[in-house]
Amino acid sequence: SWLLSFLLWKGIEAITEEAGPDAILFPSLRGQPLAERWLAQVLGDRYEKVEALRIASFPNRFVAILPYAPHQNLSAEKLAQKAEQAIRETWQVIASETLELLKSEAAWESFADSHTQNLWDRQVESFPEVYWSVLPWPGEPEKDEYEQTVELWKKLTNASPEEESFAHKLNWANWGNGYDKLYMLAERLYGSRKALRDQGLYGAEVGEMSGLMPGYPALRPAEGGARDFWQKVGENLHQKHIYLIQPGGRERLDALSTIKRFLPQIVGRSAVLPQEMGQLTFPSNSEVAAAPFKKVVIEGLESTNAEEVKKALLSFLDELHKAKLLERLSYEKPALPYWRKNYEKVAGKTERWGELLRLEGSWLYDAHWERSYLAREGIVIEESRRQAIQKALRGLYRAVGKRPSPYYAVLYMDGDHMGRWLSGTHPQMPKLRRVVHPNIQDRESIPEDLPRPVTPAYHAFISEALGHFSRYFVPLIVEEESYGALVYAGGDDVLALLPMETAIEAALRLRAAFSGFLRWEQGGWCIDWKHQTGYVESEAAVWSTMGPKATASVGLAFAHHRMPLRAALEGARRAEALAKGPYGRDHLTVLILKRSGEPVEAALRWLHENASPVEHFLKVAKGLTTEGISLRIGRLFGEVAGGLVDKEMARAELRRLLTRRQPAPSDALRKEILDFHDKLEELYPERAPEAFTAWIQVADFLQRGEL
Repeated sequence: SWLLSFLLWKGIEAITEEAGPDAILFPSLRGQPLAERWLAQVLGDRYEKVEALRIASFPNRFVAILPYAPHQNLSAEKLAQKAEQAIRETWQVIASETLELLKSEAAWESFADSHTQNLWDRQVESFPEVYWSVLPWPGEPEKDEYEQTVELWKKLTNASPEEESFAHKLNWANWGNGYDKLYMLAERLYGSRKALRDQGLYGAEVGEMSGLMPGYPALRPAEGGARDFWQKVGENLHQKHIYLIQPGGRERLDALSTIKRFLPQIVGRSAVLPQEMGQLTFPSNSEVAAAPFKKVVIEGLESTNAEEVKKALLSFLDELHKAKLLERLSYEKPALPYWRKNYEKVAGKTERWGELLRLEGSWLYDAHWERSYLAREGIVIEESRRQAIQKALRGLYRAVGKRPSPYYAVLYMDGDHMGRWLSGTHPQMPKLRRVVHPNIQDRESIPEDLPRPVTPAYHAFISEALGHFSRYFVPLIVEEESYGALVYAGGDDVLALLPMETAIEAALRLRAAFSGFLRWEQGGWCIDWKHQTGYVESEAAVWSTMGPKATASVGLAFAHHRMPLRAALEGARRAEALAKGPYGRDHLTVLILKRSGEPVEAALRWLHENASPVEHFLKVAKGLTTEGISLRIGRLFGEVAGGLVDKEMARAELRRLLTRRQPAPSDALRKEILDFHDKLEELYPERAPEAFTAWIQVADFLQRGEL
């Protein structure tokens, strides 16, 4: 995601240098870290916000308004070609730098041959796919140009633009009023070009395929298999203390996967990447899952039990030192943004606490210190040392009263009907009378039902609102408040990894921020579903948002930290598709991916009558955790209630089960549970028992950390 975001910026940069940043309509460049870095370089200043560069914040396309001027250098077509050239040249440099790294650090040329190089060249040449379209926007309309545009519009939409246009209804004869139609035509042209995908640069290949890129052959020499080839690569890299390739040839990579894998190593030395970022580190699944455990340990060092926690932590770290493994198993700097931001504060008290923050999270799980796992990772230590490390780690568990959760979550968020908002065809589009001065309303006799026009300014406003969301609120919620890792935030799309404990709360706050349901209170943001102005204001600034009429859907997939990331990503995509499809958008869908068996699926509407059912669920889940109660009644209730036709009978059965449960919930918690059940009856009358059963299973999972 970061690489694609950076490549798109290089295309935007090429246009910006010729036509200026104001030519870019979408995405908004204001506040974009890469754009601000470029501007600082132009002005001869130093860019200070280096941490912000780590976030993939550009979507996979951009929209610009440029001079058409077909016979001049500063023309839309020539600038589009220049943008494509900049993207491809940047990619080629990154690929070459990766290959040079492999040659110097892995003795690549000692076992690669011309066949390997040929595979590398063809695969590098096949990426990225770049498509663009240019649509002329006439100035004062010539008759022929106008009629041709009308005819094209009729063919594509079976509608007459005169029947809908602002020029027709208000007699404002201005080509600018046709911007929405021109934009939609440009969208269709772009979609048509993209549908005609370019022919692949190589045909069917035989032999072993890449483990990460289906359809791409794994890099290998003409003689010998890919497994032996990658085993040698891994061994040579391990001798240089570079542990990016699994030992034993278990990974077989293609050229594209290799470049992405080694990107962190080349950032600090690249001719085209932001060198000031240093090594680009992204946390592992285990690091994200273990983040709350690290926080509990750090907090324990300043609790009433501080001496016991300190003794247990030092014992564990000392054992790693004795085994000479601490540096090998640690990041150069903490991988999670939350810990990077707080590293100096924690490590400033003593470097030993900093060692905990830098330790890769998977080594905080005692199961990873079993002989079989160590052998799989190519780690050889004495049995007595292994047992001592495992014993010390379990001692740390006892000292803080907690083990790291084995589960984490992948979150995928997407704005609903964004295409309709951009094209002006969304049924909730504001009316023109609401966005113009009252004097204009009266003078022009604007019809009550006439929607506001789609103009470049309208698109720029949406772009800016999405920029505020993705560049300010998303990192704040995901990284600072929830100890997560932001993979991508490009407008209305968000992809993030989150600890199990904070995932649903983070999703709720993201949904609130998207539409501006936030209020600044006592130095922080709180959710307020009745705040519906579309603007949020703190002591420092005012931010525009998409507003209360815009909605978003979120998919959350909870996965075991040792499950392949690809499976978790697919789960999150599937959950988001369910939220948008069968559940009708503006939903949260949760999938708990079991290590065996069918996943648990639960869906809930974000908003209902100025309140959030998801917020209600969190109250129930937190109440169960606080009271230490595991409600293993969900499946039993579902089996019984499914046969009850009367909802009052179902509620009575639930009340009976809650009363019989020992220990029983408090009266306040029992009421929350019953009210939550009633809310599901109201929202989903056809499947309320199944929905309640699923969400109680989710609550149990969040409390116990397992199903």
